[in-house]
Amino acid sequence: MNKAITKFINYLEESKMYVKKIIKECPEGCETVFIDGTYLELCGIQDEKNNLEKLIIFFKTTDDESIYKYFSFISYYLENSPLKMREKMAVLFYIVKKNQIQLTKYPERISRILDLNILHKLYAPTMNLEKFNQFIHQQNVNELINKKMEILTPKEILLRQKILEAEKDTENEHKLFIKVHQYIEDHYFRKENNYTKKDIKFIEVALKKLGVSKKLISAFISILTTDLEKRKPIQESRIDESKSMNKENFMALSTKEYNEIFKEIEIYYDIQEHKIIKALTEEEIIYLVSLMLKINIPLIEIKKCIQNINWHGWSAYTNPIMAYNDYYGKLKNNSSVVEVEIVIKSINELIGALFIPENEEEYLFWKQEIANELKKVRNILNQDDGYELGEARKLIIKEEK
Repeated sequence: MNKAITKFINYLEESKMYVKKIIKECPEGCETVFIDGTYLELCGIQDEKNNLEKLIIFFKTTDDESIYKYFSFISYYLENSPLKMREKMAVLFYIVKKNQIQLTKYPERISRILDLNILHKLYAPTMNLEKFNQFIHQQNVNELINKKMEILTPKEILLRQKILEAEKDTENEHKLFIKVHQYIEDHYFRKENNYTKKDIKFIEVALKKLGVSKKLISAFISILTTDLEKRKPIQESRIDESKSMNKENFMALSTKEYNEIFKEIEIYYDIQEHKIIKALTEEEIIYLVSLMLKINIPLIEIKKCIQNINWHGWSAYTNPIMAYNDYYGKLKNNSSVVEVEIVIKSINELIGALFIPENEEEYLFWKQEIANELKKVRNILNQDDGYELGEARKLIIKEEK
């Protein structure tokens, strides 16, 4: 547990002791308490004590089912804590990370995140909230939901019914809760050292949806933006990263040359978002891969790009004969696979038939047959990213001569 978390737990413990002292000193039968010039309801202070205890338990427990969702409550205590702003950000993201681990590790919880306050009101509104929480934590909720009705006791049937009602009441809220956690996972945790301005916008939206206070969001976004601006220009950082991850340095490039090549790559493919900008022929894919190799983009990223382009289909081709001609080298490279060998023979025969059509309708028929044959081996070809890499290396060597 890092220092920021430990400091925050200590602050929460002190706050809990202060609240408990107020409750203890309150005369029997009183309903309001006068604190700092304001009358507060005692039941509200008791709820605050319970919420503080839940939060402290969340930080201290390794319980597999531990998920925390009251971000407006924790925002209040983070704002008023003596922690530095970066420490406050670390605490909040620690909570999100811990939640996300549980949501990913236990998929069944995606549809079963209980709001205990709602369940308390539905099942046992007269029971003390603290005792009710203890009671629920002793139950195996997933097992109870999945048991056959005929083997449940009347009490279990009632509890099961109320759990399902509570889940239904908050179903949309829970879906959003899961979605925004995934936003932060995708746009921050997975790219903590190379997030972009666009990622920061996603993080900001996610924090708002979670209920984090405006003051904290503004401060956290400011920190993220400052850190982003302090980094080297993204192209230069990619040079450093790729040099350590990729041994193939075909040529020494200046920053200007690197940037020019990078801009050309972005005409075809968005590396940041793994997004195809335009449909590419096989020749263009090989050229794109050669550009990536020149600026030492990691091989794992290049392979990801090749597979991404291939799996999105051959939409650059309207004529299957052109597709066959362009992909003939890759087909031959995979001709040891029986299905590919059969397709090559079949297409060659079909191309021969194209030269003797009696009418346009027959010509179109044979073209469609060629397209159908290519479809049979597309999955096999799509999995072969080595061919484009090999051809791209040959292209670079040819250019350097």
